[in-house]
Amino acid sequence: MQDIYERARKIRVAIFDVDGVLTDGALYYTDTGEEMKAFSELLGRCSTGAQACAYVGDDLVDLPVMKRCGLAVAVPDAPALVRRQAQYVTRARGGHGAAREFCEIILHAQGSLAARLADYGDK
Repeated sequence: MQDIYERARKIRVAIFDVDGVLTDGALYYTDTGEEMKAFSELLGRCSTGAQACAYVGDDLVDLPVMKRCGLAVAVPDAPALVRRQAQYVTRARGGHGAAREFCEIILHAQGSLAARLADYGDK
């Protein structure tokens, strides 16, 4: 886990796959049967290198990004090949706390988790 915290200290950009990471992978459609998504190639616009990026993924198409970034994370429902590429596999499943778990690791490694939690405490 120490290696994970060392990698996490350097992270300045976090990128998340959507289906299966931020959601549980279930698909929802509009009344007309449309599924709409928009994505952006973020790294090209950031003023940081790939080693300062973390990526949380769950599918084979995520592997090229996971191989380039400084911290590759997978969810436990990801295929074995994706989990093996990851430096960390969350305990929580996608859509069930995986993103929060990842964010807490980054905040803890960078020394700001306690302060962020205190923001929600008694004042």
